[in-house]
Amino acid sequence: MKPIEPGCLVVVLRGNLANNVAVAVERVPAQQGIERHPDRMQHLPSTWRFNCDAWEIEMASDPECAWVVAENNLMRIDGGDANADATKQQREVTDA
Repeated sequence: MKPIEPGCLVVVLRGNLANNVAVAVERVPAQQGIERHPDRMQHLPSTWRFNCDAWEIEMASDPECAWVVAENNLMRIDGGDANADATKQQREVTDA
């Protein structure tokens, strides 16, 4: 499977956003501070830090809000290694 890159489609696997499709915007390295505004209140900023790499994502259902999700909670859904898929299908046919 191809790694997540800016501009690719991803699906959120776990959490409150599970099963939502989004576009990966920018990778956030582990321990980098992310400014957050609870309930979109600009006068109450707080800083979050992830222990692992994360991605800022945009969802069509909420274009005004940018979400940050841990990379291990995302799966790329556009593309991949076509040869690997064909090989897997060939193995399934021969094993059946």
